[in-house]
Amino acid sequence: MTIKDGLKLEPVFDIPLHGRRGVEIPDVGRDDFAKFLYDYGYRVGVEVGVDLGDFGKTLCQAGLKVYGVDPYVVYGEYKPPSTDSAVLYEQALENVRGYDYTIIKKFSREALKDFEDNSLDFVYIDGNHTLPYISQDIFGWERKVRRGGIISGHDYAVVKGIRERQEPKVYDGVHVKFAVDAFVYIARIPRLYILGKRRKKEGVKRDKWRSWFFFKQ
Repeated sequence: MTIKDGLKLEPVFDIPLHGRRGVEIPDVGRDDFAKFLYDYGYRVGVEVGVDLGDFGKTLCQAGLKVYGVDPYVVYGEYKPPSTDSAVLYEQALENVRGYDYTIIKKFSREALKDFEDNSLDFVYIDGNHTLPYISQDIFGWERKVRRGGIISGHDYAVVKGIRERQEPKVYDGVHVKFAVDAFVYIARIPRLYILGKRRKKEGVKRDKWRSWFFFKQ
């Protein structure tokens, strides 16, 4: 199945307080999502959270122009990177060299000022996954995407971090599902699409961490 075909599927899971609005598209992953964006006429977008630039490179190889936002610093209670931030930055620059990819070395909330409202075709959010930050990213970047554009991201899941289990008000886990579901409810989004089935079966394609997307109303 393609993502385009998956748009016709009926919802199979509920969004809290909003009813059955969640659609799972089987046998696809985020590499397929890059081609889907291009095939649907989307051309310019932002990736929040660059890391090594691997997925940014995939987006560009599909024919897209991408701005990657990442501060490349350790901050707050968020989990530290496995590699020094300065080294990660240099590796990312090298990885996207030659592609239409521009790294903006800023915090997400600061980079919002660099883009006009309704100016982007899409945004893919893969930065700090804790509830305060992922919520801020969704609500902030949604304004920058034009009507009919796509708000999307990685890691549709909830996973408590190691420190989060032990200390109050420490956030080092994954709270993406909470934030996405809340926005879908508040904005009355008719369909939330998830790439891949919830339970992975042998012989079925699915990313370890599933991506999500919806169309801006």
